[in-house]
Amino acid sequence: MTKTEQVACGILELIGAKQLRVGDKLPTMRDIAHAHEVSVFVASEAARYLEQHGIVEARVGDGTYVTDASPALLRGVQDGLRQAAPVPRVRGITVSAARQPVRTGLVAVLISETSSAFYGGYLRGILRNLERQGYGLLLSLTGPTGDFEDREVRRYMEDPAVRGFIIQTLHKRVVPEYLPELRERKLPVVLVGDQSFAGKTGYDRVSCDTGAGTAALMDYVLSQGHERVLYAEYAAFEPVDNHLRRETYRRVLTERGLEARSPLRLSHLCKADRVEALRDALSGDMRAPTALVCFNDRLALWAVQALRQLGKRIPEDVSVCGFDDREGMDLMNPPLTTVRWPREQAGEEAALVLTEKIAGRIALDDDRHLVLAPELIVRQSCGPAPVGAQ
Repeated sequence: MTKTEQVACGILELIGAKQLRVGDKLPTMRDIAHAHEVSVFVASEAARYLEQHGIVEARVGDGTYVTDASPALLRGVQDGLRQAAPVPRVRGITVSAARQPVRTGLVAVLISETSSAFYGGYLRGILRNLERQGYGLLLSLTGPTGDFEDREVRRYMEDPAVRGFIIQTLHKRVVPEYLPELRERKLPVVLVGDQSFAGKTGYDRVSCDTGAGTAALMDYVLSQGHERVLYAEYAAFEPVDNHLRRETYRRVLTERGLEARSPLRLSHLCKADRVEALRDALSGDMRAPTALVCFNDRLALWAVQALRQLGKRIPEDVSVCGFDDREGMDLMNPPLTTVRWPREQAGEEAALVLTEKIAGRIALDDDRHLVLAPELIVRQSCGPAPVGAQ
């Protein structure tokens, strides 16, 4: 019998002895874990097993309650646990007996797309945690503009099997109307990524300290002797987090007594326009930048292509840095210096907060904001400033 099964039997014995009756609230998972000398996770798995058999019920934001104490049901579940197949041993190593995970409901995950490792990273982290917790997943791809997000959330609201939501909002600058509605329905939701509206709300969210990441990147660029650094952003639109990264660039330079120039704006549609923008930025006097710090890796890749067309060497003539550490950035020529957004960790943390709320171990109105630390990834696209450029 596994530890999870032992804990489940212990809870059943309390119910059978009428120490816990229908309508009574179970002790906290921490107290159950302590009493059986197991982890909180094992105690939670035991409670989920009993919930699957209709003996207890987890109430969001409240706890777990006894719902059925009929002797026949208790005896049937206990007999099933005691007759569980023994765990085989192979060369002295304990092997877990194979069994289907206990499904405790569905989690709806809305994400813009999965074709790149950037957004797929969220999903990998979410899946890893939900599988451990025994939850099924409903996935909706909301597209590059998020047009379908509201519709899909409301569709899943009506599905009684859906216990909560993880949403990677995209390009939203005001609070979506569905968020207050989810709260009214007592459906927990965790937001993943950067949303300009999120700081004004109390909703659960997992984000990355991109300001700290930009500051670390700037510090590294300046440590290489660069004094003429230019920030590159999109020409036609401003992503949610661009303002923070741009202002961090300006602040770091100003604190060092260096000039913070107007951003270099690169077209997301026309390669020729990008080449001309860089030609203008690099032409003329001795004030031409020796390093580009780009809003993200895609802009950095475009900048490298345009610089090469202008006959510039990277990093000998101009250093280039990105942000996000998307797939393939280590395969660029030269490999890109960037900042890693911890996407898989964000997905895991979001799923953990959500499942804890579904199980009642975190109160529904106990809002959590987890800010993850980015990681500076130093590669060969950023080198020392050219001789005489300091």
